[in-house]
Amino acid sequence: MIKLQCNLLSGLLILAILLFFSEMNFAQTAINRHEMPEHFFLTSIEADGVKLFTKYKGAAIAYNKRTKEILLYGEINDDEIIIIHKVKHEIVFNPDEFRSCTYSNDGKVTLCSMLEKRTEIVCGIFNWVDESLVYDKYESTDESLEIIKRASLYLKQQKAVEALSAYDSLRFPESYINTEEVAAKILKAMRPVVKEQADKKKFKEAVALYQSALTYRGWKWADEIESEDEMKNRFGKNLFGLTLPDFHDILVEYLLYLNEARMSDQVVKLYPKYRKWFPSSTGLLLQIADAYYLKKENEKAGELYSAYVAKMKELKKDKQIPDYVAQRMK
Repeated sequence: MIKLQCNLLSGLLILAILLFFSEMNFAQTAINRHEMPEHFFLTSIEADGVKLFTKYKGAAIAYNKRTKEILLYGEINDDEIIIIHKVKHEIVFNPDEFRSCTYSNDGKVTLCSMLEKRTEIVCGIFNWVDESLVYDKYESTDESLEIIKRASLYLKQQKAVEALSAYDSLRFPESYINTEEVAAKILKAMRPVVKEQADKKKFKEAVALYQSALTYRGWKWADEIESEDEMKNRFGKNLFGLTLPDFHDILVEYLLYLNEARMSDQVVKLYPKYRKWFPSSTGLLLQIADAYYLKKENEKAGELYSAYVAKMKELKKDKQIPDYVAQRMK
């Protein structure tokens, strides 16, 4: 029994000695930068001429993408580096969006990166103590939060153009906002702005404003809508404050201003999509008839005007038919 215990202790002692020398060998072995495994990110600590090590030329930080470990290295020369120690930390680091790694005169080393699909810059702050790194804290800044705050204020102030411009400047909008909600709110806020331009007979300006709102990324889902029922289901009672009847009227106004701006080819292009959503719309029907008339395709225009008049009479709205319709049907 005593012999067995002695053998066990001897074995453990030998193992400890081997591990000790193994670690010592690991710590003492220099490698070239190009020998770092591919899953390691390596960057020098920019110290602006300050000598961080007495023994080495400079300092570098390596990040293991697999284990998320951070390691401190000494730079022997431009090529050779040697490991100093592992660095405990509590930061989220994204090596694919590395920003900076600097030493400041207050004895701090700051390692910064931008988070994936965000504009948030996260920086780990380390203290440089006795030629080693000691984790202190992390800080973060995000320009997108200020943009969103400004855009929201613009919307409250009914400044639709400024709000749209601000939201459009977001680099990763889906990470910060509900783009569908923003799209609906911007379109609703844009309507009085458009009307102001149209009242001044500035139809191209009115078209440009509606187009900017209707092509905002938050409306991409609408391209997949194939029927009136699908559109009704999507809107429900309203879509973030925008009702389906208001959406219909906005589309009719958009086509109207396109015709007024002598951009009838665009009306012909957009009409089939809008008709799928509102197949019974007399407003859309009138605009497509006007478009063909302006394109001097009188036969096609006449057919559409006839369909429009018949539909209006069916709805008992014949008194609302514009006077010019009868003239164009002759």
